[in-house]
Amino acid sequence: MSTEPLGDTPTEDPIRYFLDDMQLHGRKQRTCEAYNRVLRQFQQYIESEEISTIAPTPVREATHRHCMAWVHSLRQSDCAESTIATYASYVHRFYTYLSHVGLFDSNPMRLVLEEMDEQIETNPSRRETSIDTMREFVHSVQHPLSQAIIIVLLKSGMRAGELCNLDMRDINLSASETHHTHSIQPRAALDGRCRSIYVDTAPTAGQEYNGEIRTASNKRKRPTVIPLDDEAEMALDRWLLIRPD
Repeated sequence: MSTEPLGDTPTEDPIRYFLDDMQLHGRKQRTCEAYNRVLRQFQQYIESEEISTIAPTPVREATHRHCMAWVHSLRQSDCAESTIATYASYVHRFYTYLSHVGLFDSNPMRLVLEEMDEQIETNPSRRETSIDTMREFVHSVQHPLSQAIIIVLLKSGMRAGELCNLDMRDINLSASETHHTHSIQPRAALDGRCRSIYVDTAPTAGQEYNGEIRTASNKRKRPTVIPLDDEAEMALDRWLLIRPD
């Protein structure tokens, strides 16, 4: 998916305009790609002759009946109920956003979404994992990097993107040889706070931060210092001591 901005002609491709804004808001690339896939499928459907009872129309002129027909077509396919609800929510968000910025006059998907029986599954059974099962899984991971990633995510509650944005200066461990090996000292915010990591608000996807173009955005409203327990510190220290420069 192209990331070049539309400039002053958003009406030429409202979907592209929406996706560009989503990227500027820091949405992940795979999220934007998912929106692009669903919205283009929706666009193709309502602009084609597939709707026998309603005249084809461009996205900006769609009515609630176009949205109803599209949802009905999803029901006739092999889509699961949760998938249908997710796709409808994408279209709803698309129209809501462009209505708020003044590009569209209304959101034809709002009423359709309110009347739908399908719901997004927010707590699938695959997420129900016992502590013992998770502990066994963590101990089965052999690679130091993979184990450090898993343990820090579990122990700290950080987002995956925030973990990706951590630099050496954002980590202050009790084992001083780690920073000595890499010749990098922790940032000032970690002075006197051993066994802690610092999560900044500045890293933004697609922009340079501390000399590196970032692939994810930190979504916190304020910087945060997160303490580490023994297990998390040991996992991080183990990886950092053998990590290639």
